[in-house]
Amino acid sequence: MNEIEFDIKGRLIKGNPTDVMVMGKWKKKPIPIEVFQVKKPFTVTTLEGKDHRGKTGDYLLIGIRGEAYCCDKEIFEESYEKVKPNHKQLE
Repeated sequence: MNEIEFDIKGRLIKGNPTDVMVMGKWKKKPIPIEVFQVKKPFTVTTLEGKDHRGKTGDYLLIGIRGEAYCCDKEIFEESYEKVKPNHKQLE
C-alpha cells in the first residue's frame, strides 16, 4: 500500500494527487462542548493515550465523546464563542 503524506500546511508531498479528492471549504458544526480555563500549567491524557501539556491560561476542552484535550489560549479565543454564560469554580 502506498502511503500518502502531507506537510504541516496540508500540501501533498508524497503520493498520487489523484488519490486526494478536493472537498471545498467546510466549517465545524456548532456543537457545544465543556470548557475550563486553567490557571496553572497542566497535563491531560488524550483519547489516544498521549500526554499533552497546557500552559497557564490555556483551556481544557471536553469533546462530544468525553475526550479531553488542551487548546492554546490565543487559538481558543480566536476559534470559539460562548454558547451560554456559566462562570463557576470546580469544587
